[in-house]
Amino acid sequence: MELVLYLGVDYGISSSKKVCMVEFVKLMQGTPLRLELDDSRMEMYWQSNQWILEPIVRGRRYQCLIKGGEVNFSTIQGNGQSPILDKVQHIVEEIKQIIPDNTLIDGYITANNNTNLTLQILETSIERQSEDELKQLNFIISDVIYLKNKCIFENPLVERKNILKDFKFNNYINIIDTHLNFKNKEYNKLKKIFDSFYFKDLDTPYSFKKSSKWKIINKPEIYFCVIMDILGGKNGKYKNMCSTLSVGQFKDGELKKITNVGGMSMDNRIEFFINKKKYINTVVEIKALGRSDNNFIDARFSKLRNNLTPEDCVW
Repeated sequence: MELVLYLGVDYGISSSKKVCMVEFVKLMQGTPLRLELDDSRMEMYWQSNQWILEPIVRGRRYQCLIKGGEVNFSTIQGNGQSPILDKVQHIVEEIKQIIPDNTLIDGYITANNNTNLTLQILETSIERQSEDELKQLNFIISDVIYLKNKCIFENPLVERKNILKDFKFNNYINIIDTHLNFKNKEYNKLKKIFDSFYFKDLDTPYSFKKSSKWKIINKPEIYFCVIMDILGGKNGKYKNMCSTLSVGQFKDGELKKITNVGGMSMDNRIEFFINKKKYINTVVEIKALGRSDNNFIDARFSKLRNNLTPEDCVW
């Protein structure tokens, strides 16, 4: 088992850090880059040394809290301890040796950069798994939020990356460079391994929300959902038309709401609002950047799927 770290470039580190109580947080997320609309911005991201390129690991994103000699993991929402410790004891032991106490790090748990394999291992009963299967899981660290009870999230990204460089891991993957030709060359090589990437602004603090300073280049994933409700706008831009669709999927044989989605055309918004009864319990296709434990990531309406039934929509 190895811990892998994505490195930054070599800059100085600010000494102004506040002492805080370290707890789980809501992790910073990026916003999708709409390639068809943002050609000029896309060129800027490639040309500017201010924006770095970083792959999004195929697996599941977690934050890891090292506190009081204990190591725990939580989801990106920071809702509390995730019940995966029995699967990742080999990771826990290495983290205890490398990461200082009262530190919070952001990263991914992955099995060979394979999402399906990662989820299979994490969601299968441990009684049905061998030690070799569990040891396929790695923890890839991408950012540091607190360090030894000190706030690091106020530091620019480039400084946080340099803090990570001080952790003595066995292996490093350096995918960040300020030279344009290198950036393009690395992307062409890495896109054979990764299917989604961040452009990240080097000056970005950690903001615990979606940020326009982290732009996602990603091929969206397609999911099928049931329209459970059509919500009308009471005022503003979508007054007297559909503002969002409440959609769900079957979990354990029961249809449960997953999320609300937007992204419809004005014609669709009017049609859904006027003929609400017609569309309740019909199937829609949505596009998202993936799934968290209980939701879709950046889900958007794509189109109706009249060829499918609600029973085809399974979480």
